[in-house]
Parts: sequence; structure tokens; C-alpha cells
Amino acid sequence: MLFNSLTYLVFLTIMAVGFWCLPHRARQPFLLIGSLAFYCSWRWQYGLLLIASIAINFQLGRLLHPSPSHAKRALAVALNLAILGYYKYLGFFAETLNSIAYAFTGERPVPVLHLVLPLGISFYTFQLMSYVIDIARGDRLPERRFLSFALYPLFWPHLIAGPIVRSHELIPQFQRPQRFSYERFSEGLAYIVYGLFLKVVLADNIAPFVDEGFSTATYLRNSALDNWTLAFAFGFQIYFDFAGYSSIAIGSARLIGIWFPDNFNFPYVASSPREFWRRWHITLSSWIRDYLYIPLQGVMPGPSHSTGGLSVQEGDERGRLDARRRNLALLVTWMLMGLWHGAAWTFVLWGLWHALLLLLYRAWSGLARRTTSLRRMQERSALGQLAGVLITLAAVMASWILFRASSVEQAFTMLATLAKPKAYLSITYKENFYLVTFLYTVGFFATFALREALARDPLARAWNRVGWIAHSLVYTLLVVLVASYLRGQQQFIYFQF
Repeated sequence: MLFNSLTYLVFLTIMAVGFWCLPHRARQPFLLIGSLAFYCSWRWQYGLLLIASIAINFQLGRLLHPSPSHAKRALAVALNLAILGYYKYLGFFAETLNSIAYAFTGERPVPVLHLVLPLGISFYTFQLMSYVIDIARGDRLPERRFLSFALYPLFWPHLIAGPIVRSHELIPQFQRPQRFSYERFSEGLAYIVYGLFLKVVLADNIAPFVDEGFSTATYLRNSALDNWTLAFAFGFQIYFDFAGYSSIAIGSARLIGIWFPDNFNFPYVASSPREFWRRWHITLSSWIRDYLYIPLQGVMPGPSHSTGGLSVQEGDERGRLDARRRNLALLVTWMLMGLWHGAAWTFVLWGLWHALLLLLYRAWSGLARRTTSLRRMQERSALGQLAGVLITLAAVMASWILFRASSVEQAFTMLATLAKPKAYLSITYKENFYLVTFLYTVGFFATFALREALARDPLARAWNRVGWIAHSLVYTLLVVLVASYLRGQQQFIYFQF
């Protein structure tokens, strides 16, 4: 059941109306049954796997309190990683071992299992892991009621692809009586309409151009301009696709009074790689920060929260050993971040690409702190900020070639053209592809500039006086566009992760 389908809109209507018509004590069972039906409509067998994972982690939470020994902590993490690893990475590691063996012996000794990846397994596994790790750290107590705990990962809006919300942020919302609020309900509808617009109007309409450009039949003839255009096109496709999904998820939860944190905040306006990961997939990068990156530095993190993004600590004057440990933690974190996105070496290289960007930015920031002119340019100069945005944008967009390519060979071939001056002398595709990508880029930055302008006085006061009229016109237009393009045929990109 896809968010961008009429079937889901019918399901959502039933869930929202049913929730508000039921008394408080019946709402959690109702949401649990509806969420199970939502997930099992894809493949009911993997619904059993999800229920088993929930039951295991419920018992692990009890086991870890009040005596969270190192062995118990290791067991809790290992069980979750074993389930995720079996379904998502077993085939990848088997093929890697076969490739190594074939290079030396000419044989492929390891059998490769081709398993169907359970929908949303990466997301719900991370949420369950955060629950048991928080208990092991003493940041929360185990949940006493299985129903409340089961609804935490099962709640359908964030079940398949996030946002990745922490248990202490979500479970209390299920337990307290919700009162209907017209304002929150309206916000939910606005989020849903906006998300559907991003997905079915913007992301899905640029997808055919991207698919053609990255296909094995055509990528070898791409010029440098073609590959830059494809990088930008896919960068906006995946942004609109995933931000659209997150917006629909946030809106669906808001319809029944449940708050989710925002997952995207105009990431391509970032003036540094660090800022980009404070704006892109914020709940995942926050999870990585709290449960992987900070612990790998040998630092005990504070209470976890699903906001803020992945903050790269630059520190003050630290010893060489500490700097090496931070850099190593960054490399390991990003290698695993890439592997989380997909069981392929292209994703690992994509993660290491971002690790390199962050290390270079860390080195630049250290130099800027010691140089007055560079520090002023970095902090206050409009030209310096613009240069930061352009460099970050180019580096991030180029990284999407690694993310989208079907093989390492294809990724390196496409990236290599970007460094060849002669490859900038031709274009291959129809003119409207370049025009659409240009309009997406300009429209993105224009929308951000408009939002920032409307947040400042005196425009903010004028907007508040007439804003309801403009909102009505804008959302009427969005509804018309969504209704025109809604087909429910294009799956969300992050479903494969």
C-alpha cells in the first residue's frame, strides 16, 4: 500500500475517522490492528518477522533492566544486527567472498541466497535498537505494556521509511489521551498535500530522464554536462521523493495528534558538508550521531533525541591521538552509513565520499580558526557563504552518481568524465531534460529564499494578514496538480533500503 495511491488515502481516512470516534482505551488496539494490516498488505509472512523482532526486543528491554551487563548489551545489539544482516547483507558478503576466491582460485565456493528484503527492515531495526540501547545506558526504563511498545515500531506512518523516532518521544504520545485539534488536523492535511506534490508531481516526472541517463545502454555515451545534469536531476529526484514520503508520514501522524520531527530542511542550501547532514534525513543522521559516531569516539553520549542531525565535533586543541580517533570514527561511521543504505560497494564508496568531504571541511575549519582573514570570510562574508554553498552543492550532487549507479565501474566511468575538459563540449539528451533540471534547481533556491523572506519583518506581518488567502490558493493548486498526477505506480526510492 503506497502513500501515493488512492488505496492509501482511503485507508488513511478510515484510520483517522475511526481513531477520533473511539474512546481512548480502544485507540491503541485500533492503531495496532490498522498498522499490521498496512504492513501485511505487502507480504504477510514478513509481518510475522516484524512481530518476532518486536517481541524479542520487548524481552531484551526487560533483561537489560536493572542490570545491563556488557554481555547483555552485546546480545541485544547482536540479535538485531543478525536479523538485519541475514536479510540485507548475507548475499552481499557471499558475493564479495566469491569474487575474492574467484580472483585467486577461479572458483566461487560460497552459495548465494537471493532473499526478498523485508519492507522497512532497516528503519524498524534501528528504532528497536535505539530502545534497548537507551535502556542499557540507563536513559529510560523498559516499557511495561507490550501493546504500547509494539505500536512504537509498528505505527504505520513511520514503519516503512521513517522518520526514525525514539521510543521516549513516541510511546508517551500513544498513552496520553489525544484531544481533537482543528489546527493540528489542518497541519496534517497540509503536510500530506505538500508531500504528495513533491512525490507525484516533481519526483516522478523527472524519474524517466534519470532512469534513461543511468541505464547501462546509454551511460557510456554521456558527456560531462550530461553527467552533471544527471547528478543534479537525481539529487532533486531523491530529495523530492524522500522528503515527500516524510511529509506524508508526518502529516498522517498529525491527523491523529501524533508529532513526528521534521526530516528535511532545504538541504541543498547548506554551506558546508556538516550543515548538509543537519538538514538531510535528520532523524537518521541523529541516530547515527547518538548510537555510532559519538560512542566510537570513546565519548558517552547524553540522552538521545531525533533532531539536530549528524554534528561533526571539531573540538579545540586536542592531542594527536584524539584527533586520529575522531577521524577514524568518522570514516567507520560513514562506511557503515553507506552500507546501511544498500548492500553494494557503490553505497560504501558514497559513504566514504561524504567522510572525505567532512574531513576536508574539518581541516579547512581548523585552518580558518587560526587565520583571521579566513575566519572572517567563513563567518561573515556573503561571498564566503556563497562559495560554501556552491562547493557543497557540487560535491553533494556528484556523490549521487555513486549512490545511483548500478555498479562501481559505471560510477567511476561517469565520475571520470567530470574531470575531462573535452567532455564538456557536447550534450546527448533532449533540451527539455536540461531545462527541467535547471528549473528544479532555480525553483528550489527561490522557494527557500521566499520562505526566509516571509519569516522576516515587515513581510511577516503583511503575510499574516493575507496569508490565509495565499495558503488557500496555493493548496488548491497543489490539490489539483496531485489529483492530475496521482497514479500510485512509482514506489518510493527509500523503500529499497
